[in-house]
This record gives sequence, C-alpha cells and structure tokens, in this order.
Amino acid sequence: MNFEPKTRQRRSTRLRNYDYSQPGAYFLTLCVWDRGSLFGEIVDGAMRPNAIGHIVAEEWVRTATIRSEIELDAWVVMPNHLHGILVISDPGMSVNIRTGSSQHIVGATGGRPSQCTGEPLKCTGEPLKCTGEPLKCTGE
Repeated sequence: MNFEPKTRQRRSTRLRNYDYSQPGAYFLTLCVWDRGSLFGEIVDGAMRPNAIGHIVAEEWVRTATIRSEIELDAWVVMPNHLHGILVISDPGMSVNIRTGSSQHIVGATGGRPSQCTGEPLKCTGEPLKCTGEPLKCTGE
C-alpha cells in the first residue's frame, strides 16, 4: 500500500499550546516514509520483524532504560510503523523539552536503525530498496 500525501492529508491531532514534555501518557505512532514495509512483514497473520524491525524494537525499549522519567506501556512494531504508549511519569522532575519530550524521543528512536545497521538509510531524495519495497526519503 503506497501512501499518497496529496490525496490522504492527515491533520495534526496535537493540541495547540499543550506542553508535551509534561507528565502524562502519550500514544505515539512512528511511520516509515511512503508507508514502505521497512520493519518486516506479516506472515500467517503474525508480524515477522527483519533486522531493522528488531533494531526499532530494541531502541524503543532502550528509551526507558536511558531516560529515567520515561516508562513504556503497550507497544507493537508493524511492517511500516510502530505504535507505542509512552508515559512521562515523574511529576517532581522537570523534563527538558530537548531531551525528554515526546518529539525528541520519537526523533531519537526513529533515527537509530540506520546508525545501528550501517546501511545507507540516509535521506538522499533517491528511492531506497529495503526488504524489496521501494522507499523514498524527503531529502532532509
């Protein structure tokens, strides 16, 4: 299934002026660009992660290990996205917007697979081939 940004525009569900670094539970979805199956495939109704899918799972779990203010609730890696509930739990701790916010955590988790695999997954603007599915990066 290819994502068609011109015909399927999603609107942001983020609340204006809401501080997403404050304690609370946040439902996050990290998507592969153009919805390519970069993390694995569904076989007989079950997710079979590939090497990159395993790295995404490991990095998601590592998020709670390296950030004491973060707890993870339910999460799942799918072929082209990850769903997770992230809880910023320490009400007595001031969470740094740069290192503890949900935006920063998503960025850190999403960038890690290419660093771990050593594969050229950089966004160059050229199509990439991963697990047989063509992917396109934004060039950023």
